[in-house]
Amino acid sequence: MNPKPFLIIMGVSFGIFILCAVVDGVLQAKYNYSIYDLGPRWSSTMMVFGFVLFLLIGISVVPLALRFFVFMQLKIGNGEFAPIKWLAAHERQAVYAGWGIIAVGLAIALPAAIKDGFFK
Repeated sequence: MNPKPFLIIMGVSFGIFILCAVVDGVLQAKYNYSIYDLGPRWSSTMMVFGFVLFLLIGISVVPLALRFFVFMQLKIGNGEFAPIKWLAAHERQAVYAGWGIIAVGLAIALPAAIKDGFFK
C-alpha cells in the first residue's frame, strides 16, 4: 500500500483539529464565547465532526504504523524471521485486518455511546 494518501489524510485531519482549537481559543479570548455556546445542534455537529476526524486519523495510522514497523524490523536485521516476512509479503491483508478490528470495536461501542448521550 502506498503510504502517501494516508499521510495526507492524517496530516489534514490533524490540521483541521488544530484549526478548530485555534478558532475556539480566539472566540473564547476575544469574545468570551465558545463554539459550543452556539446551541445544542451546533455542539452535536461539532462532536460528530471531531469524531469523524478522530476516526480518519485512526484509520490512516494503521497502514503507516505497519509500514514503519516492517521497515524498522528489516533495517535492524530481523527480516529473516517468519512473522516479519509474512507481514512484508501480506501488508495489505494485515492492514485490512487492523481496519476490521477497528470496525468491530466501533460497531460494538458506537451504539452504546449514542445511547449514553456521547454526541449530545
